Amino acid sequence: PSSSWTSHKGRLSQSEVIKLLEEFKGLKFEEAEYFICGPEGMMEEAQKALQILKVPKEKIRRESFVSSSNPEPSG
Repeated sequence: PSSSWTSHKGRLSQSEVIKLLEEFKGLKFEEAEYFICGPEGMMEEAQKALQILKVPKEKIRRESFVSSSNPEPSG
């Protein structure tokens, strides 16, 4: 981000996820639905944060993706 960016920078950690969610005043953590997508390590951090906030497992959805190390040739 540019030097004027004042919000979060870098990979999300458990503490960052909790801080971000706490900014939503009145949010009942255990009643919301959560969708997590990203690199495996970041998704694990987000899921651990949601466990700390006592979010039921059935309220959490994950979508994994991987990048191919051998891209298909084009043409």
